[in-house]
Amino acid sequence: MPEDKKYTFSGVEYRAVKEYFSRVNSVFLIERLNEKKERLILKDFGNNSERIRAELNGIKVFERISPKIYYSDSRYLVHEYIPGATFLSCFEDAEKTDSDPGELITHLIEFLKSAYDSAPGYILGDINFNNFIIMEGKSETCDPFPISFIDYENVKPGDIEEDLGRIIAFALTYDPPYTEWKQRFAGRFISHSVSILKVSEDKICRHIELEFKAMKTRRKLNFDISEVIKRLKINTRNQKQDFFF
Repeated sequence: MPEDKKYTFSGVEYRAVKEYFSRVNSVFLIERLNEKKERLILKDFGNNSERIRAELNGIKVFERISPKIYYSDSRYLVHEYIPGATFLSCFEDAEKTDSDPGELITHLIEFLKSAYDSAPGYILGDINFNNFIIMEGKSETCDPFPISFIDYENVKPGDIEEDLGRIIAFALTYDPPYTEWKQRFAGRFISHSVSILKVSEDKICRHIELEFKAMKTRRKLNFDISEVIKRLKINTRNQKQDFFF
């Protein structure tokens, strides 16, 4: 990170200390130039003012669970920094150690329930596992669950099952795809989503199929969608066991 990459927002000076990978904009961890060195997240949307408006609108919709905003204009958005690991890294570590996915599923469904209860009729849209953060400490604004969400640009009205279908499609296709552990995770996640979020299993499966079809085009994946869905339904039936939240 170049030492001379500095910014001033509302008369306060910051320097960039880390850049995060993003396909759609520039995202930095910035640090205030004072003794306390408070840290925040800076999103640079370039000249795309429509995208920053969409992000701000999404944050407003999910205000109860979204990070605190410190500054915004037509290009920049500065919000609360939430230290922690991505859900993807925890998901991958759990599979590598063949750990029971129950705790991850519990926390994720608790967070999703809180999110959907706070904004009835809306969904998050972009549920890439890197957009979920397992927090190291309590956020200033988020509910007391250990997960926070950091990308609100794709928030929209919709059925919860659409988000859940994408979560399962992503979970099954992260490398290496379709492992036995991932199938157990997916079956258990669906089973307990139906129980806790009061959603339709059939609608979840329809959205999984839609996301798989999009993935086959977008990511050039080669697999039999109907066979994967069939195995997933079997795993879901097998996972209908007591699960305590």
